[in-house]
Amino acid sequence: MRNFLKSAAMGTAMLTLLALPVLAAESSKATCTASVGSNTITYDCNFVSNGYEMGAPLSLQLDYACSGRCGGVLAFGLSGPGYVPRGDVEGHIMSVARSAGSVAFALMFDKLHEDASANGHCNGTAFMTMLLNVDDGSGRMKPTPMPFKVHVNSNGGGSGSN
Repeated sequence: MRNFLKSAAMGTAMLTLLALPVLAAESSKATCTASVGSNTITYDCNFVSNGYEMGAPLSLQLDYACSGRCGGVLAFGLSGPGYVPRGDVEGHIMSVARSAGSVAFALMFDKLHEDASANGHCNGTAFMTMLLNVDDGSGRMKPTPMPFKVHVNSNGGGSGSN
């Protein structure tokens, strides 16, 4: 019993340590709107994360609502220029989970752009799109892109490594 409690305590401590990089970044988001016929879509966009630790998963949730009828999310991923500044920022989408009115996703930035002041501050942006099936007001569903971006600021680390 004693060994079990000791193992359980150590396991809990390890899980807590593994979760810290995800919790370290403060995130905020703006709200955007788009119109498709008489339907107005409101969705989360322009995420900003301060204190991001390069190489750590960044978990975010994008919520959306329609004044009319929303269908499902047809696609989700990088769009346009992808990661910017080009060549200085790299990353990948780790996971995407869709549910009614919401998309939970995790990104990881593998490389960030180091600012010109050489003080160790880095940043990067991922341009993304959610393709949402939306009623155009006439009862027909229309695939509609909902663009957004995720910007991260880091207080340390070089541009090419953890």
